[in-house]
Amino acid sequence: MDPRLIRLIHHYQGRVAEAVGMLESSFGISRPESDVDWAASEIPGRGEVASGERYFKHGIGCAFRFVHGSVDFDFGPKGQFDGFEPHRLWSLATQTPGGFQFSSEKEFFECFTRAVDAAVIVKSDYILYYLADFLE
Repeated sequence: MDPRLIRLIHHYQGRVAEAVGMLESSFGISRPESDVDWAASEIPGRGEVASGERYFKHGIGCAFRFVHGSVDFDFGPKGQFDGFEPHRLWSLATQTPGGFQFSSEKEFFECFTRAVDAAVIVKSDYILYYLADFLE
């Protein structure tokens, strides 16, 4: 896989993990066991975590605004949060100086498509994609 893409995916997954950790500690909750558990959780629909970052809970996911940038994610059917979606990856890339060295949105999406075609990235039954080694 293109090293720029894997770096971006890992960066995205790290930001999501950071957001989930802040939600857990701020609201005294544990990770949801499913995407439906997240949707039904009693976390307010929008607000701030203890450290001041803002979030917006939507459906089976959350948009989280850090001091420097934001990340939007959905939980997977088993409560996992390492799935990603290409438009959300691109959004994160554009918030980063140099955009992870992609020269354009077109180049990024072509790179993503090549990784899917090579089965390095696998699409779930929903909109989320996962690294193929996740499925092993």
